[in-house]
Amino acid sequence: MNFILPKSKENKQKYIDIAIGLSNKKIIDIVLEGAIRSGKNTSIAFLVLDFWLRSKDKFHLVLSTTTRNAFLNLAEADNLGLFYQMLSRGIGFRTANLNGISAIIIQTPTSILENEELNKNGKVPTEKYVYFMGGAKADAYKRIKGNSYGSIVLDEGNELHNNSIIECYTRLAAAKEPKRIWLINPKNPNHFVYKKYLDPACKKPTSIYIHFKMKNNPFFERHPEKLKIFEEQWPDKNSTSYKLLCLGQRVNDGKIIYKEFSPKHSVKDWSWICKQEYIKLSIGVDVGYTDSTAYSLVGYTKGWKNKVVIHQWLHKNSIEEEMGTDELISNFVGWIEDVYYLGFTQIQQYIRVKVDDAAKGFRLDFKKQLPLFTGGDVNFDNFKVYKADKKKINERIYFDKMLMSQRTKEGDSRYIVFAGCKQMIESISSAQWNIDAYEKGENVREDTSKFEIGVLDSSEYADDDIVMNNMKGIHSKL
Repeated sequence: MNFILPKSKENKQKYIDIAIGLSNKKIIDIVLEGAIRSGKNTSIAFLVLDFWLRSKDKFHLVLSTTTRNAFLNLAEADNLGLFYQMLSRGIGFRTANLNGISAIIIQTPTSILENEELNKNGKVPTEKYVYFMGGAKADAYKRIKGNSYGSIVLDEGNELHNNSIIECYTRLAAAKEPKRIWLINPKNPNHFVYKKYLDPACKKPTSIYIHFKMKNNPFFERHPEKLKIFEEQWPDKNSTSYKLLCLGQRVNDGKIIYKEFSPKHSVKDWSWICKQEYIKLSIGVDVGYTDSTAYSLVGYTKGWKNKVVIHQWLHKNSIEEEMGTDELISNFVGWIEDVYYLGFTQIQQYIRVKVDDAAKGFRLDFKKQLPLFTGGDVNFDNFKVYKADKKKINERIYFDKMLMSQRTKEGDSRYIVFAGCKQMIESISSAQWNIDAYEKGENVREDTSKFEIGVLDSSEYADDDIVMNNMKGIHSKL
């Protein structure tokens, strides 16, 4: 188990501080904030288990955005979470579904039950119930009701709904040694979780705050070359992305989203577009029966060097020009043939068409009708229709921002747009965070007539896990 433990004095101190916070009865709020992949979750999984085993409270809660994330982030945690800790230490446990709620039931070791100092008057329960729930939705708090908890882990704490957080405070009222353990990836410093909960709590002696940079992960202590590769994705160490993702700092991005976008380094003519060798082509489809419908042909160049928005089609629906499914599909076919006639012959290769998951009826009709158009110059049998692997909006945005900020050896951005995609270039340049949400510290992309949100959405739907995983972490090889 030593391989997950920190080696440096700085990193060891973070484990010590967490252990002190868990063992000190006066400490209620333990706040772990910092960069992604910085070791916050694995350190808590290692240390909170001891607290639960000794606790005189029977019930405990792990709350994340979803039940699945709660399990992934704490119970599994890259195979270093609770399951690993219990198995490696010989602690008995079993998983259970209790009235529709996922749980792990942990057996309190005999060494604790028979220890007179730890178990005075036999008040330590023989089993501990750790519940796993989601808390991002407005009505999620209803599932939290019922039990009183001895401790609550608020994973992705600034992604949780305020209703869920309020209920967490209520459910700790009867705890013998109450602990609120916050696991936070940094956000806008004006976010309501900071203003309403964490900043006030951290001014009190009943809290402990521990900050994590990516380098604080014990894994990166042993593999500094991997940390270097990741950090090289952001050559500008003053960029908001580097501060947010690597240093774990709260960052005020400003209202303009894509500050990294530079037309000089990102916009290319048609000749450049056609000369590239694409190892993967995808088409993202954003359907709007009452507003705009957009198609984006996106390519990924050899070695996952660039993401290229090759061509787009946009229709602004109106009362006079409203299009139904059949007409939208017919226009899709015409658009693809136009791209082929313009000289982009690579359109003949296998292409995944990713349709917005909210447009199920359109997707099914699209899948049925598209093969009927085979027989012309373009073989539509090679076009396969799927539901878009729709990531969280901020994950999609920050993926593109990362590529925009990086440069290849030729000096180009890794995010390229064909010069003819005027609406796309205008939308990237003018996209803003929603003002009302921004003032509350939330990052929500504005959806107004000021720019075409559909061209942005459709270009993002083209991405999937294969693309994102391959394009991340290779900047040093370009």
